[in-house]
Amino acid sequence: MRCHSGERPFMCEYSSCAATFSRKHDLRRHMRSLHSEDRPHHCAHCNLSFARSDALKRHLASEAKRNNSHPAIVPDSPGGEMDEVVMSDEEFETKEERDSEDE
Repeated sequence: MRCHSGERPFMCEYSSCAATFSRKHDLRRHMRSLHSEDRPHHCAHCNLSFARSDALKRHLASEAKRNNSHPAIVPDSPGGEMDEVVMSDEEFETKEERDSEDE
C-alpha cells in the first residue's frame, strides 16, 4: 500500500506546485480545489464561491459561529448541490423543541 510506504507517484502537473499524492483521487481533488477556476458552490450570503461543497460548508459554519447563528442544511436540490441557509438564534430550534411542540 502506497499510503504506508510513503510512495507518492501522483504529481501535480503545474510546475509551480510541488504537491504529490499517493492516490490519484487525492490529486484530482487537489486539481479541482486549487487549480480549477470552476467554483460551482456559492455562498448565499456573500460573494465567495468554492470548488468543493465541503469548503462551502466549512465557510457557512465558521460564519454562523462568528455571527452567533446556526447553519441549517436543506436536502440536495435538483441541481445536485446542497442548499444551506443560516438562521439566527431566534429562528433556530432544536429537534427536541420541535418534538415537544407536536405533543
